[in-house]
Amino acid sequence: MKLKYKYDDGLEFLQYCSNKELNFFIELYKNEAKLTEDLTSQSEYKKYFPRHHKYWKLIAAELQYFGGNTILNTPRGCGVLYKEILCDVCSKELINYDKKADVAQIEKVFIFEYLKKSIKNISALEVETFKNSLNLTQLNEVKLLAEIKKRLFTSEVFFQNTVTILLSNLGKSVINQVVKNTLPFIAQQLISKSVMLPIGIAINMKEIIDPAFRITLPSVLYITYLREKYKEQDLKFRHRFYPIIGSILRTELIAGGADHSGIYIGNNQIIEIAEKNGSGCVEVTDLNDFVHSSLVRTGVAIYIAVDKLSKDIICNKKIVDTASRHIGKKNKYRLMKDNCHSFVHKCIINEDFDKITSVWKFKQLTKTISENLNNNRIVQWVVCDINPIEYKRVKKWKIEDEIVC
Repeated sequence: MKLKYKYDDGLEFLQYCSNKELNFFIELYKNEAKLTEDLTSQSEYKKYFPRHHKYWKLIAAELQYFGGNTILNTPRGCGVLYKEILCDVCSKELINYDKKADVAQIEKVFIFEYLKKSIKNISALEVETFKNSLNLTQLNEVKLLAEIKKRLFTSEVFFQNTVTILLSNLGKSVINQVVKNTLPFIAQQLISKSVMLPIGIAINMKEIIDPAFRITLPSVLYITYLREKYKEQDLKFRHRFYPIIGSILRTELIAGGADHSGIYIGNNQIIEIAEKNGSGCVEVTDLNDFVHSSLVRTGVAIYIAVDKLSKDIICNKKIVDTASRHIGKKNKYRLMKDNCHSFVHKCIINEDFDKITSVWKFKQLTKTISENLNNNRIVQWVVCDINPIEYKRVKKWKIEDEIVC
């Protein structure tokens, strides 16, 4: 079968990878899919092997085909996009993720959630050894996971080490030859002997029966590593959104069960209203605390309101002036009457701060944005291409767990 590559902004960066790096996929296909792979039968492969960069699109196309349903691949003439493959891997590993998030965000969530799940299943001795390697011996399990999450999302070296070790542990299973042939040059460069994962944290390939999944799972792990290495090139192909003054931001609460919203005022700051001792307090917060200031703020990303068709960010600097006048004010916080969405709504329509409004649901706020800031056009919430943790200020945060909807 002739392989046909479907343009994929999640895989375009592969064109910058070296022949040595791309060889991982060649070995994986040949070892794990001897009877079903089509790459080695392609004329470009026969002509240019082992100069894999000459046919990187075919390497990506083969992965797209393995990610798609065999019956559906034929009529559509190609496979599926990488994001669908990534989401399928997360679903099969029973990992919660946000389908609307960017692939790089989903990949990091996948790595963290897999580690989180694994740590709960390893021995106490392995956990202590792991904690010692990170100099985190005093932390309990909850704080340990919080620190791991922080390092995964902020430290490029820690993230690359983690993914590389997962791949190395994967190599101790049935695809040992694949990893043996292609990963040593990565491991020698990256794996720090002072930060090692427990041997029990490994994906057991022997338990995977689905032949396609035996391709897609290790491929996702490897692509996650490569994307971090080629971050600058990767971002050239993916639409990036950054907060601008007067834009409306939101983040998830309670594992996606609710949302929190605020108004971006520039300088990496947001005006929000948060519950404090029964009162709603209007204050300025940073991008990190907007997402992570309490246990109910469980999101990993910040979303921004854009026009669905044009993808233009929706904003109005006048609402910044309105919100700024309310800084320091308090009201009687009501979960289902006067919450964060109510505050943003009142700033948008310039309504009196003390007035009780009927708008308190996130969907209602989205409608307000459409009607008042976007000429009644459809509003879409997209992930900002920023890492909130990188914007953490050096200060003591005193707000306890607030309840917002």
